[in-house]
Amino acid sequence: MQNHKFTVRKTAYQMLIMPLLFVLAQLPAHAQFKSEVELGKLNGQDGLIINGAEASGFSGYSVSHAGDINHDGISDIIIGSFGAAPESNDRAGKSYVLFGSDSGFIHPFNLSSIDGLNGVQIDGINSLDQSGYSVSAAGDINADGIDDVIIGANNASSNGNANAGSGFVVFGSDSPLPNPFKLANLNGLNGFQINGVSMSDETGISVGAAGDINADGIDDVLIGASSAGVDEQGRSYVVFGDALGFSTPFNLTSINALNGISLNGVMAMEFSGHAVSSAGDFNGDGISDLIIGAYGAEFNENSQAGRTYMVYGRDTGLPNPYNLTTLDGTIGFSMNGRAFNDWSGFGVSEAGDVNADGFDDIIIGAYKASPNGKTEAGITYVVFGSISGLIHPFELRLLDGQNGFAVHGVSAGDLSGISVGSLGDVNGDQIDDFIVGASGASPLDKIGAGSCYVVFGTDEGFPHPFELATLNGQNGFVLHGINAGDGACNSVSGAGDVNADGIADILVGAGNASPNDISKSGSTYVVFGDDRIFKDSFDDGINPEE
Repeated sequence: MQNHKFTVRKTAYQMLIMPLLFVLAQLPAHAQFKSEVELGKLNGQDGLIINGAEASGFSGYSVSHAGDINHDGISDIIIGSFGAAPESNDRAGKSYVLFGSDSGFIHPFNLSSIDGLNGVQIDGINSLDQSGYSVSAAGDINADGIDDVIIGANNASSNGNANAGSGFVVFGSDSPLPNPFKLANLNGLNGFQINGVSMSDETGISVGAAGDINADGIDDVLIGASSAGVDEQGRSYVVFGDALGFSTPFNLTSINALNGISLNGVMAMEFSGHAVSSAGDFNGDGISDLIIGAYGAEFNENSQAGRTYMVYGRDTGLPNPYNLTTLDGTIGFSMNGRAFNDWSGFGVSEAGDVNADGFDDIIIGAYKASPNGKTEAGITYVVFGSISGLIHPFELRLLDGQNGFAVHGVSAGDLSGISVGSLGDVNGDQIDDFIVGASGASPLDKIGAGSCYVVFGTDEGFPHPFELATLNGQNGFVLHGINAGDGACNSVSGAGDVNADGIADILVGAGNASPNDISKSGSTYVVFGDDRIFKDSFDDGINPEE
């Protein structure tokens, strides 16, 4: 009798669920995504168009997730507009934080409508500073439990040194920030200014969160100065987080191993620090690592082949200055580009764990590389993390599918790899995904409209090389810019979960776009993640054993 009852209940279950399983079986694994998405067709439900406010403001030239700067439990984003002119200060620059929302967004959203409730406008100080040239989340650098942001102003003059450059850390707050927020009003309590060292260093050309590289329990920040050094070897700085606060300005001349470290480039005109990023925990020791791009480095007499440096974090103290020549495979290693003028390391980013092996991976862009004879189609390299790391020096041509893989651009002139970024999990399969920008691409016969490529992570291995032309909606998809010359995807990033639906979103900048007939005011796009196929709750409440 019990068996008969079980058989009846089981049959009923099968009658209910089998048609659904049959339908799902006809769908590709990532059917929720088209293979190609036109950014101009975002409608507020599947994503958001954000329009710049000022002619030649170039909003979207830099974009980043911002953590949760207003402490409301929803992810925020930050958009740089380095050409903007607050209070008529030409190219002093602005940055905009747009707060995430679980109740939807005005679409399209104009940055001129930022009002302090939906976000905050952050104004640069002096003409030609170019604040917002780089922007990033900073983690929680002052250990108050609220996320902070960092803004680069690579043309700023500090301590009488023209174009030494500056960075600005703005502390998050659960009290409303003034709008506009003026960087000139940083006072150590609401944030602080970081001043470059020497004339023309261009400190702030890149900024980023460093994770906790010294393992003291507080997040640290990264700032690059790619023209530092007598021969433009370049330099990068880590400023350690501190629960006791910061004086402002914080002069990088005062770096002393207790409050941070400076990392010196190796060879003339390698421009080390042009790109900087956390590497997550690449070697699995529980401490954050970092990566530094030096696109001008020479390797095997290949001028500007480029190089990327991996520096492992440690809890035993980091030397200052930290000379990247000392990397030996145990404290970090270098990764050399493949060919003349590839510019490997122009863009670098953590990747998350795209192959689901428990180790964080990294992404390196070489946008001037020419795969398959396609001039400047671009190559991107994904290097897998591991407990043993890689040999030093490592040649990116030795990636073999087991230790990482190369990602080939589609067409000549696409410039794929000019920007790279980690996305988190945008398709809900519990594996991290990544994005590659190709601002030179010409989709739909729109010359230079730009495209970017979302590649889904997988635990089943990647082809090597991975051809971006093979994205089909199941292994990833393509985002296309709107108008010729927009250069969409010049900047890309994960957005966090800005619409609070539980799925990570995508952030794309198009600094050359001209929305609302405002020339080169720039545009930014948020594409919402989607996990419809991957939700595993379709059979909730049905248990054949009962």
